Amino acid sequence: MTDEEEERLWKPWRICLRDHGAREIPERRHPDGEYSLDMNTVSDEIFEACRGKWPLQPVELDPDRNPDYGRQFNDFLQCLRKLGWKVQEVGDIHSDDHGYNSYGEKPSGRDFDQDGKQCTIEVFGGQKK
Repeated sequence: MTDEEEERLWKPWRICLRDHGAREIPERRHPDGEYSLDMNTVSDEIFEACRGKWPLQPVELDPDRNPDYGRQFNDFLQCLRKLGWKVQEVGDIHSDDHGYNSYGEKPSGRDFDQDGKQCTIEVFGGQKK
């Protein structure tokens, strides 16, 4: 899947979250120029309102269908940390609010979206360095 195809899948969900009250992060933009969202501002009500726009996830990224998901998610966070990002896990692994947040300053010369994609492929896609 190309970046453009992936962006087309996620954009309606992000717009819905924003339109229902999620806060934008102006200093972090997506490839299409749209702001990233502060996922700490996505309440259960906002998430529920936008559930129908959430793209179907691959089996590897679904904790209910991937028995190794918990370990792999921790490896994913460690990958981001090795690249200089300060990230923390949020929510219960089997809840709708499970994920991670970044905090602190952006590591010099790093791109969060690209690093996230790189770590996803490395950890969930079976490509080890």
